[in-house]
Amino acid sequence: MRNTRIIGSDYVFKILNQEFFESVFRVRKKYYMRGKPSELGKGNTIYFVMKSEESGKYLLVGEGVCVNVDTLNPFDKGYDYATRHKWDYVVELEGLAEYKQPIAAEEVFTEPTLRRLKQQRPYGVSLSREEAKAVKEKLKSFRA
Repeated sequence: MRNTRIIGSDYVFKILNQEFFESVFRVRKKYYMRGKPSELGKGNTIYFVMKSEESGKYLLVGEGVCVNVDTLNPFDKGYDYATRHKWDYVVELEGLAEYKQPIAAEEVFTEPTLRRLKQQRPYGVSLSREEAKAVKEKLKSFRA
């Protein structure tokens, strides 16, 4: 059996509001952003967090798998939507899963990741391999 090298990192992406949530999970199944996430590659898991209006804390609301990261082009179906928000990259997704019960991000991610999420405007925070493994394990326990 050959060893397959994993390229890229799993990421945490912020969803800024309900309209953006609908766009990602229900309408376009793509995530638009300004600037390319440097370590994101095909097959990497992306976790989505959204700030709760009630508590002001970040909640893990779903996940998906990166299929492709590319520059936005005028022929994309979401081009008008993306340019209205000044986004120039699109992350194509598959296997999108919206969590029926959102999970407090502080129960899943490390303190440094949470700090970066709070200051990063908006978009992605890459996870170390160790943290990505830990997140997968924690999520298994929530689903059990």
